[in-house]
Amino acid sequence: MGFRAFKIRMDWRGWRQDINPDKDFAMFRRVRDFLAPEIYLAFDANNGYSVSTAIQQGRRFEALGIDHFEEPIPHYDLPGLKQVADALDVAVSAGEQDAYRWWFHQLVLLGDPDILQPDILNAGGVSEVKRIYDMATTLDKPVMPHSPHAGINSMASLHVYATVETATRPHEFSAEFSGPLDEVAELYGEHVLPKNGVMELTERPGLGIELNEAAVCRA
Repeated sequence: MGFRAFKIRMDWRGWRQDINPDKDFAMFRRVRDFLAPEIYLAFDANNGYSVSTAIQQGRRFEALGIDHFEEPIPHYDLPGLKQVADALDVAVSAGEQDAYRWWFHQLVLLGDPDILQPDILNAGGVSEVKRIYDMATTLDKPVMPHSPHAGINSMASLHVYATVETATRPHEFSAEFSGPLDEVAELYGEHVLPKNGVMELTERPGLGIELNEAAVCRA
């Protein structure tokens, strides 16, 4: 599909802590060896490590080449997050589970991650995510949307992200929770899917989506 940036996550089913960091590292190494060195590759721990394990694992990732380390520890452990972020050179990201700009302010003050990752579904919608991005710009914090749903969710997230002049990190795209992509395209239009790894925003009103009423009726 032409993607030029990738993120993998730990082998998880349900909540766990420090179950098999060696397997996680082996997965990352396999993908890193497969991709060209210049290709962006990140790792998402899904809150799965303790502070000490996250630091050890992060250092191993750094030796191979990693572009960001996502949610290394439980999202509510802000002092622990600061320990991890301070100890590692790789950019540590957090925020996908958090709501509203007030929490993100505390996230920066207490956890101080390198990248803020609001999810438009969890953080309060288009207007609130825009406020979070404006705050991040003021605090000189890079942003990188968490948006694992193709269709309306990703289009809303992309439209807000497009307002950030300093946005340089890739926007997430995933079909994991969205169903078959051909059905998503039939429902919302082909432009909701990337072409050669790039999303093109239209000039249509709102999110640029024209709902296929016939497809809705069949569903």
